[in-house]
Amino acid sequence: MTLRPRQYLVYFIVGGFVAVFGIGLREVISLLLPDDNPTWYAVSVGAAYGASILLSFSLHRRITFAGALKRRGTAVPLGKFGIKYRFAVLPVEERLCESC
Repeated sequence: MTLRPRQYLVYFIVGGFVAVFGIGLREVISLLLPDDNPTWYAVSVGAAYGASILLSFSLHRRITFAGALKRRGTAVPLGKFGIKYRFAVLPVEERLCESC
């Protein structure tokens, strides 16, 4: 699949919005946590990162690639994405938190 010039622009706008959302969410989560130490920092970063990935997936699917992916259902790709995230990203986060 090749991207049209409009899709590039939309891709970067959506990506920028998700980046700002992720940073803001991490700050909000850190305010809600009981202490400011490396363990809670890792928790806030992991939660914000996971939420940002899901938001990015959803927005790009609905906005950036809406025309190209019209005929597909969302449940199967999102399910596959969740499985990949569970077995690829979470073990790394768990190892990082062990050293905290």
